[in-house]
Amino acid sequence: MGPPILRWEERLARLRARAEALSAAGAQPALLPLDAALSGYARLKDTALPLLESASTALGSLCPVSYPRIEDNAILGPGGSIGIRFSARHAFHFAIENARRLKKAADKPKGLAGVLDVPVKRMPGDPLPPRDPSDRFELVVLALRWDADRGWVEVRRVLPAAWTNQMLEEHFDAYLSGFVYDAAAGLVAG
Repeated sequence: MGPPILRWEERLARLRARAEALSAAGAQPALLPLDAALSGYARLKDTALPLLESASTALGSLCPVSYPRIEDNAILGPGGSIGIRFSARHAFHFAIENARRLKKAADKPKGLAGVLDVPVKRMPGDPLPPRDPSDRFELVVLALRWDADRGWVEVRRVLPAAWTNQMLEEHFDAYLSGFVYDAAAGLVAG
């Protein structure tokens, strides 16, 4: 026999206590310098892989043929991600991304290009501009699902610098609950 089913009020009280514990622990989304983001992403990959493998084993029978697939794009810097695809319409990833920031107005180019408002772009083969040391990066959780009415629906959560295994499991558990409902409704096949 499984664990007892909690009454709704008890479940809400536990969720409220969890929210207060996270706030007290300083679980605000973190903008990280490159070296901290890279070390955090390496730790994230090591922690996430067993989680993804266990979900693949447990839920594989609900997935279409050739799914689930664990995907690692092998990028060890910004743009890197590791995740699992349950079907062509369901995916969950852990990633390192450039932090979104407000765009400042670019300086106009000199000469005729500036007068005519012609953008000057980097040509293929030109060297990349040096990385700005003030750039910040985020470790994120991306939950993706295709909805026939709305197209791709993405839930994106930025992790705090001191994320825990429990946080990863909670994000993944929330996504898996939705996936199981989709599987039961026949929305996973294909």
